[in-house]
Amino acid sequence: MKVLVIADGPVEEWMGKPLHAEGCSFHVAAEPEGVAADLIIDPFFEQHPAWINVYKEKNIPVLIGSICLTLQALNVGSAPIARYNWWPCATNQAPLEISAAESHQALFTSFLERLSIQANWLPDTIGFITPRIIACIINEAYLAAEEDIASPADIDTAMQLGTNYPLGPFAWCEKIGKQHVANLLQALAAENSIYTPAASLLQ
Repeated sequence: MKVLVIADGPVEEWMGKPLHAEGCSFHVAAEPEGVAADLIIDPFFEQHPAWINVYKEKNIPVLIGSICLTLQALNVGSAPIARYNWWPCATNQAPLEISAAESHQALFTSFLERLSIQANWLPDTIGFITPRIIACIINEAYLAAEEDIASPADIDTAMQLGTNYPLGPFAWCEKIGKQHVANLLQALAAENSIYTPAASLLQ
């Protein structure tokens, strides 16, 4: 099986696992057009969502890193495309949050098992589970800082000591990317105003 990874430079691991699997050869290309493969992994899909048209035309299995754009919104139809949670917000041992049509799940599960990655199949919703919860925690932290309840550093320390989080919300936000967190909250807020992002998170 030839696996194509879409990236601008060398890629040695994916979701914390080395890109090595029996019976698979991994190749890296900056774009999917004109490259033959049996499976494509696009960790940076949200940077070029128009490529969904290329993936639908190829009609081969594709894994896209997509938090805000659902398969339904992308209108993938019957194409064998799965979206997964790419945010660095869980340990490498945690199951991969992923969504695909039920008819395609066995195919992707088989590939993930080769990489020793467990799939947690979820409904095709904006934000999956973990990103949605973490984005809300980060948003509350920004609101607390805006109200001068505590400094960002003190909030991070309190959350690490009080809840045993691996990172405080501000450190988590920096690792994920402030714009990615804001994008998810805005997408969720379009359906429910309780997700409206803090003003300082949008700056």
